Amino acid sequence: MHTHEYDDDGVLVRTIVERDGEFDAQQRELVIALDEYEAGLNSFGIPLIEAMSPDNDPDNPKGTGYYKVGPPIRDWAEYAVELEQKKPEWSGDNYLRARKFHPYWVERKKR
Repeated sequence: MHTHEYDDDGVLVRTIVERDGEFDAQQRELVIALDEYEAGLNSFGIPLIEAMSPDNDPDNPKGTGYYKVGPPIRDWAEYAVELEQKKPEWSGDNYLRARKFHPYWVERKKR
């Protein structure tokens, strides 16, 4: 919205521009909540409070579990791009990693 202000002679002296916010209050709250949630995750999407808990330390005999890494899984979309980039019509070393490592949680067996 534009508001124009004029002097006594009718000459425009200034224009005030008021803009609506990009987000309403509810949308801002959702964006902030998502940002806070994502800040609490590690690069594998595991909550840091879980990933860093002493209960999940593999050297903690009283822990409830631990993390292991399984064999890499293949990202078929990246693999297709990698194959395409190896064709002669592509120049340079444009290779992408096609294998991803996927950590998973293992429950510790009771002794």
